[in-house]
Amino acid sequence: SHHLQCVHVSKRKNNPVNVKVDPAFKVVMEMLKLKTSESQAAGRGIACDAKKALEPKHLRLALEKGSIGRGGPKPLVTSVYLVAVLGWGCRAGAECHMIENRDLLYGPRRKDGVPEWIRLSERITKTRQGNA
Repeated sequence: SHHLQCVHVSKRKNNPVNVKVDPAFKVVMEMLKLKTSESQAAGRGIACDAKKALEPKHLRLALEKGSIGRGGPKPLVTSVYLVAVLGWGCRAGAECHMIENRDLLYGPRRKDGVPEWIRLSERITKTRQGNA
């Protein structure tokens, strides 16, 4: 299953991603610094836009560019991460890392063998404490 492969790839220790030093994130980090400076200059604070919803046009663009999807391990991991955060309601950090294969609940299989739905068991979200 794609989801099991994704969990396997995301748990690899020999391929960590550090967005602060990874060249693939250079433009993102520069844009983040620029937007942070603009926000501070306007007196709005650093994370004032943090809770803005992700727009469908951004997802379409990421899919068209191959940043999300099933075209390789990284786009697949990104897709499952988005499902965990946006669909299942996991917090972006620790809760996503806590997901294990046993936490994925599969619905009835279609004729092609793919489950009709995949849900996350409550083990992850029922152990939340405070703002962690």
